Amino acid sequence: MYNPYDDPYAPESSGGKQIHIEYKRNNLFKNKKTGSATINAGGAIIIIIFVVLCLTIFSLLSFTTAFADKRLSDRTLLGVQQYYEADTLAERMLAAVWTQCLAHDGISGDGPWLLEQSIQAIEIPGVEIISVSLLEPFTPLALVAYQTQMNEVQALYSEIEIYYNGHQRLDYKILKWHIILTADFDYANQGQDVWVWDDDGSFDFWFD
Repeated sequence: MYNPYDDPYAPESSGGKQIHIEYKRNNLFKNKKTGSATINAGGAIIIIIFVVLCLTIFSLLSFTTAFADKRLSDRTLLGVQQYYEADTLAERMLAAVWTQCLAHDGISGDGPWLLEQSIQAIEIPGVEIISVSLLEPFTPLALVAYQTQMNEVQALYSEIEIYYNGHQRLDYKILKWHIILTADFDYANQGQDVWVWDDDGSFDFWFD
């Protein structure tokens, strides 16, 4: 019977047997498996780094958006507070003008002229009288305009008319009560660029 381990050409000292081939094949197989496992681990690390990077970017974007929303909310809240503070002062001015007109109602002679001086002499912090004019001579009928400062560039403008109603009693009505700009906004000093579209289809930098 043929024995594959017997080699007739091998020297007698080796016994005619060679069994080293299977050992070398096993070594080669183990090296291939180790190299494949190393490649898979590197790919997983790259995926983890990419996921962490994406999460970091999204977190920064969310923080930036939330911070911008907070700044907008703070400005809106400040604007509302400034308006109602100015509205309160304007109401006080209206009450003071109305009181002076009632006090001079029915007074002849220099009474109506003194009414104009009395209204001009009213002092309320934050309120500036723009104009006082009598609608009819020797009557307390007047047109009063004043503004209440809200901030550096805005003010609450008020215009009041004093008149006689259908029962010939002194009354008033509000002609204007709105916010106006008291100063021009300087884009150059605010660090904001203004770009305008020219007729030739190009953009030019412009500020006043």
